[in-house]
Amino acid sequence: MSKHLRRHSQWIAREAAAYAKTGLLAAVSKNRRSEGKSHGEFGVLFVHGVAANATQFHSLRRSLEPELRSFDDFEYGLRVSIPELALRLERHIESLAARYTRTLLIGHSLGGLLSAMVLQRERPLPGIAGMVSICAPLHGTHRSKLAPKTSLSLLAPDGPLIGEMLRTRDRLEPYRGRILTITAKRDAFVVPSDSSRLDTHEHLEFEHVGHVATLFDDEVQAAVKRFVLKARDKG
Repeated sequence: MSKHLRRHSQWIAREAAAYAKTGLLAAVSKNRRSEGKSHGEFGVLFVHGVAANATQFHSLRRSLEPELRSFDDFEYGLRVSIPELALRLERHIESLAARYTRTLLIGHSLGGLLSAMVLQRERPLPGIAGMVSICAPLHGTHRSKLAPKTSLSLLAPDGPLIGEMLRTRDRLEPYRGRILTITAKRDAFVVPSDSSRLDTHEHLEFEHVGHVATLFDDEVQAAVKRFVLKARDKG
């Protein structure tokens, strides 16, 4: 087996294992999603991706728990439009003001796009400490063509939703230094993978993982943890 083929096989196996783990967590952890919701100055809000739930962040959250204790999650389905989901996320963030003085958003896939949509609203929400966007179609994805009759079709790179995101990207300037985007070079959902990148903000690219495996990878988790703790300590 050639070196290239061996690496490709390893990537496929790693991504398949991540999907399996995500499914298993969703099945056995249904009653654990509300744990750890406490009061404090700084909180982390997880926003999951398509066809997932908050349990997909189980491993990442475990890596953060030694340093942080305040977590929350925003869960959703795709029975409503993506703009409506962004409005619901806004309301959820506003409700957190009673518990957290500052909230940092960590979004995966569509969850990262929803988080960016909230940050790019015309009038910024108070108390947002920053955002970590992992494998999110921030510039759209050509894979949206595979779901022409669903809300995911709005993720087309040349569609109106992504066009509006690009036109209002300057609204992220107040968050400079407080945004981290992560790209998986082998992402099979966000195509091209660079779509998950914001050029004027901190960015990391990982070559050995795919779309879902990022959430379980030690290197990715360590990078996210460093960024989150830096955001917390900035005050």
